[in-house]
Formats: sequence, structure tokens, C-alpha cells
Amino acid sequence: MEAVYFFGYDVKKTFMKTLEDDFFKRLGYTLRECKSLGSERQGFFVYINTSAEMLAKIDELLEASGPVEKLSGKELEEITAKIKAEEEAAETGIGAIFG
Repeated sequence: MEAVYFFGYDVKKTFMKTLEDDFFKRLGYTLRECKSLGSERQGFFVYINTSAEMLAKIDELLEASGPVEKLSGKELEEITAKIKAEEEAAETGIGAIFG
């Protein structure tokens, strides 16, 4: 399952500390500034692809860290597609270099 979370600039320090935890490092996540993905939001998106059980735990951990919003609907689809497109472009570029 995929999830995208939003947090604002005002809580960046708190969330970055949370994301530095070993749990999140092992899980793996993608962090992008909203502007870089063409969003009007002011802050950051965190993309995570994992099991439903892990997402429930992630929800709890992130919500305990401060104000966070889990995206849904059309916005979730758009942001997820943009993040995946960036990752695929990066993989293609690396493949061309070492291919």
C-alpha cells in the first residue's frame, strides 16, 4: 500500500527527527518539498510504500510527532504519480550511465 503524508515548514525540525528513527530508515521513504512537485502547499510530502499493517503504525508515529495530513483522493494519486515518475527518471538515468 502507498501513502503520502504532508507536513508544513513550521514542524520540519520535529518531523525530520522522527524520520531519522531506525524504524523509518529501515522502512524507506521518499521526502520531497511540495514546490518541487508543483503543489501549492507549503511544506513537505513523505511517500511510503509498505503493508497495511505498517501504515497503521506509521500513522500513529507521525500523528504523535505533530500536525500531519495523510493525503487521499485525487491529490494522493497526483503526488504519488509525480514521485514515481521522478524515481523512474532517476533509475533510467543511472542505467544509462552504467548500462
